[in-house]
Amino acid sequence: MKNQILLSFWLCALVGGWVFQHAECTNNTAGAKTVSRSYPSNTLTKCGQTVHANNGAIKYKLEKPYDADELCAFIVRFKNYGNHTFQLDVDGISDSDPNAISILDFSHSHHLGPPNVAKTVTVSGWTIIVVFKTQTNSGTGFQLSFKADKTKGAKLDGADTVYNMETPFSLQLPFTKEDLYNHYVITSGSKVITHPRKYIRLMASAVFSNIYPYCRNLVRVYTFENYELRFTADLCDDHDSVVLETKEMFIVFYHGSTVPRGNISGFLQWQTVTH
Repeated sequence: MKNQILLSFWLCALVGGWVFQHAECTNNTAGAKTVSRSYPSNTLTKCGQTVHANNGAIKYKLEKPYDADELCAFIVRFKNYGNHTFQLDVDGISDSDPNAISILDFSHSHHLGPPNVAKTVTVSGWTIIVVFKTQTNSGTGFQLSFKADKTKGAKLDGADTVYNMETPFSLQLPFTKEDLYNHYVITSGSKVITHPRKYIRLMASAVFSNIYPYCRNLVRVYTFENYELRFTADLCDDHDSVVLETKEMFIVFYHGSTVPRGNISGFLQWQTVTH
């Protein structure tokens, strides 16, 4: 807990007073406003796609039927840290699929679609995860537009990837040599696991050689279950490791620092397992 508090303080200072996306600090920026948008009418978005833009739209299975038990993630990486407005423009989501659209800024889980009346939400951060989760095949898709506000906060570079494979996979630490802020979303074939004895198992291990009390190199693991994002584990100290399981989704945040740090090693590994 001590390391987590110090990490939050350091990261808030790092981005020049803005709320750091994965830390517990706040700002006083005003709330959402409905805004007009323009973007190409032929914009199509694939499940698992990462979008790099300050103004655009996610258009997924619009006017086409979706499947039951979909668990489709999209990543929107804005150019700068700040407040961003998401607006549900069009949808055919069934009332049998409540809270089908979740917008995750790592502080709150915001929901759009039935039974929610609101069509817009404002979130803070630079990388936002959008999750489309269904229970039935009774509806059609949606168009969700987004727009960054005019305030330009810190620019935080990095890479974001959605992994939807059902076969075992691994990533080795360090992932890059740059000072980066990366997000990895992990699902089993972009579907909710409905088999009673099957799970996604994530194994993570790291040796970071961080200089106390700072977590300049960090792996932070979240789970997305039951329409909510939950913090699960931090890997900050030497020889940290964790084994976790879920039927839905893992979201992993990795910060790699260029500050002199000694040897770094570790891995992320995941696979579908049956008990």
